[in-house]
Amino acid sequence: MNAFLPLLIGAMKSDVASTVKRTKRQVILYSILCLFALTTYVLAIVAAITYAATYLGTFEAILIAAAISAATSLLVVAILAILNYRDKKARRRMAYNTVAVAQMGASSVSSVIGAMNLKKLLMVAAAAFAATKLSQTRK
Repeated sequence: MNAFLPLLIGAMKSDVASTVKRTKRQVILYSILCLFALTTYVLAIVAAITYAATYLGTFEAILIAAAISAATSLLVVAILAILNYRDKKARRRMAYNTVAVAQMGASSVSSVIGAMNLKKLLMVAAAAFAATKLSQTRK
């Protein structure tokens, strides 16, 4: 049981290091992707305004492009609001589940505390805490 904690810490360190490395790589690649997507979007709008200006006039074409851009922005804001609400709800649910697990653990520990010595009890509590945290991160 004493060898379990260093193994757990070693596994967590390697997992954190690989996660940080993967996150940095993804940030760089998504930044490049965003740059190209933005360039494509701007060129498409310029092309659409140029095409519409031949039929409608310059001012009307720019006004329509601005209206479409505003509608797109409102759509993105609505999507962000929905995603933030969903994340907030998930955090609340996780906090409730963590409290419930802690209460169940406290009630089971109080019934067993007379039979175990304190050192073994602390090791079991640390393992249960680590298992709970690992199971929450994988969902």
